Amino acid sequence: MFTLKITRAFRLEYSLNALCALWVLRIRALTPTTAIPPLVTKGAAEIEEALLKHAVIPDVIDKAPKHFLMASFRESEAKKAKFLMPQLGNILDPKVMRMYPYHLNWPCDNASMYTLIMTDPDYPSKQRPSMREWHHWLVGNIHVVVKEGNFLPDIFESDMMSRYVPPNPQNGTGFHRYIFLVYKQPTGRIRFEEKYLPPEPNDIERGNFSTRRFAEKYNLGDPIAVSFSLCEWVKLQPTTTSEPSELTTFNLNL
Repeated sequence: MFTLKITRAFRLEYSLNALCALWVLRIRALTPTTAIPPLVTKGAAEIEEALLKHAVIPDVIDKAPKHFLMASFRESEAKKAKFLMPQLGNILDPKVMRMYPYHLNWPCDNASMYTLIMTDPDYPSKQRPSMREWHHWLVGNIHVVVKEGNFLPDIFESDMMSRYVPPNPQNGTGFHRYIFLVYKQPTGRIRFEEKYLPPEPNDIERGNFSTRRFAEKYNLGDPIAVSFSLCEWVKLQPTTTSEPSELTTFNLNL
């Protein structure tokens, strides 16, 4: 006979997993008319111009993807909820991105697999990015499902290496670039060797990540799709629940 010791960390991770599962079920239960936002596309020249203007090239990647990556967030739970998304350097309130994207889309096919990265190269601040990059999401072996004639990535049936954590720019650190990148895996399924990271926003293991080195390690080549937004610290409004009125902070010497 043995006794299983359930730690506080285990209970927290179990609770977060349960909440995530419930959210997935909720997404999949939505009606088709609300499940897929209108398609947004950008031209290759516009994408490259924005990446150079905001120094995503060369801070994160070397070559501009040809395609735009839709990462749609729901502004509210209203029946006619507005969809907001990173574009090519637009400003977003970080509160909009507190839950992972409601919908993702990029030009894809059902014979390939993909890797998704969300990263912040401005951590802890753009002036002194001593922990560049701080990655927020890392998912590999993403396969595609066909829904209403659209080829859509299925994040929830993929290999989650780092769970999603929302943007959390600290007070006084200015705007941060939050970048979504997708790579097409050239050899199909990959046996990733990355350590699994739970959704802990202050996990220092997320720091000093390099999109460039990660892509080289797994021979991913250049990214095929991108979008990004700019976010700065905002004070959150008090809630009527037990949730904190501000995101947790991580004290660093800026």
